[in-house]
Amino acid sequence: MRNTEQWRETKWTLKDGKLVPKNVHRSSLHTATLQAATYQRAVERFAKAPIADLGCGEVPLYVLYRDIDPDPFCVDWGKSKHDVRHADWICDLNQGIDIVDIEIEIRSIDSPMIDYNFGTVCAWDMIEHLWNPRTIFYEAADMLESGGHFICAAPFMYWIHEAPHDYHRYTEYGLRKYCELAGLEVVECEPYGDANDVLLDMTAKTGFGGLTQAIMNQHRFPLGYTLIARKP
Repeated sequence: MRNTEQWRETKWTLKDGKLVPKNVHRSSLHTATLQAATYQRAVERFAKAPIADLGCGEVPLYVLYRDIDPDPFCVDWGKSKHDVRHADWICDLNQGIDIVDIEIEIRSIDSPMIDYNFGTVCAWDMIEHLWNPRTIFYEAADMLESGGHFICAAPFMYWIHEAPHDYHRYTEYGLRKYCELAGLEVVECEPYGDANDVLLDMTAKTGFGGLTQAIMNQHRFPLGYTLIARKP
């Protein structure tokens, strides 16, 4: 991870050894609290060094796994809305991890990243922002050592965010299928939250969260779409 000395806690912090939300808007606080519990459980059970963090952004979960790997390998793209000063490798994950954007200095390595053997590859709430999600499952399979784990967190019932780069929502069956196609064996795929939590999250964002008008104007919670396309 580049610029480790500049890293600061952003979305998460540890309180009495428990991962909890830190800089999170009140409209997302409930969902973030649910996420924290499942993310901590996944890391404590399955993460081992070396760790690769794909779509790292500001590496918010470094607070959780830095004792496992104080120098993770961080990957993001140059057009991210987040500060990517910690990224070792800048690329478009839709195209694979060997496509380098040379705008940002990267760590010098002797071989392509795909040849590395990682104990853990993480993708925290970022695959919905890939228009070609299959690639990241194949990349994770290539990057992992035998017995290593791919930890992937993805939303299902969640509003449109970071538009226009918000492309997919995933069912358990879709995630399992992508793993199967990439040659990854699913150890577990546990949901977090239920119908009550979905309703609470929607209420928080559209009601007492204070974001009602903006959301209604932008169709952030559509029920569906009807698409009509023309061949030029």
